[in-house]
Amino acid sequence: MDFEKFLQRVKGQFKSKLPFAIYSFPNESRIHAQFQKNNHLYTTAALDQSGFVMCPFDKGENLIIPESEAENTIVDFPTSEIERFPSDLEQFTSDKAQHVSLVFNAVQAIVNGNCSKIVVSRKVTISHTSLAIENTIARLFNLYPTAFRFICYHPETGLWCGASPEVLLKIENNEFYSMSLAGTRPFVQNGSVHWTTKEKEEQKLVSHSIAEGLQKFTSVLTVSKVKNHIAGKLVHLRTDFKGVFKKGKNNLSEIVKILHPTPAVCGTPRHKAKDFILKNEGYNREYYTGFIGPVKAESNSCKLFVNLRCMKISDSKIDLFVGGGITHASNPNDEYEETQQKLTTMLQVIGPMLR
Repeated sequence: MDFEKFLQRVKGQFKSKLPFAIYSFPNESRIHAQFQKNNHLYTTAALDQSGFVMCPFDKGENLIIPESEAENTIVDFPTSEIERFPSDLEQFTSDKAQHVSLVFNAVQAIVNGNCSKIVVSRKVTISHTSLAIENTIARLFNLYPTAFRFICYHPETGLWCGASPEVLLKIENNEFYSMSLAGTRPFVQNGSVHWTTKEKEEQKLVSHSIAEGLQKFTSVLTVSKVKNHIAGKLVHLRTDFKGVFKKGKNNLSEIVKILHPTPAVCGTPRHKAKDFILKNEGYNREYYTGFIGPVKAESNSCKLFVNLRCMKISDSKIDLFVGGGITHASNPNDEYEETQQKLTTMLQVIGPMLR
């Protein structure tokens, strides 16, 4: 299938309200596609089917586009220069006081000893008049080549798309890879990054929690030194985890339960941080900060990514989701400004829809 026929197929699938998932791995110039043959809502609790999964932050249906119920194809996509639009972030400030208050309350909860870290977020809703899905594909897959890019649609869940810089879990041949990301700074070409004590502490908390969880399943676990990770116009602190599973311990569902939601999107300790989020954030994250990606049940392998830098598009509105990790050293106004910078990732994708 050539790329033009592929675009027509996506448009036809979307117009007919038939589910599909298209995605591309970091630094890959191919798009993997699964076009579901019916509009049934398939779910998977045990992650024991092959297909593209999209799982929520909290309790809910783990959506899957099963390989067995879909036409599966891979197509090369043409890379091209994409026009960038200036991001007028001042128009997205109506909830500033609310988010600053949320961060303040999170800091107080941490100071009072309830948690070491809490990740809080905000949802920004904007109106649009038209969606040309072929333009969304061109912009998303060209703007962020180093991220995991995806568009997943089901008539019952809406159209979700994003560009995630963070691996949750990769498994192949009984070996695994994961990472922790924390801290956010604007990326400056050829410039040095000054990381604050707060950001370094946040990264240490995330990494310790992931390593502790993975050790239960592994015979070998290697933890890298902290490094910078560039994601579009932003840079984060990153630690890599590699290893080999103990015999009989590579059960995907059980491992995901240990990792998800990670401290990078929830906090530590997890149950207390999550309780704070559900009681105070004021909206349902749905699939934001859940995880996404393909599962190959027959080989017990997967490539799953944390659903960051994402949005949900409906007929007349777009929901954009952004957040940040809070520690005792967090400044509420600085944390709000960090979420503003994170908004620019998806705003660049939908720029033409907002003119």
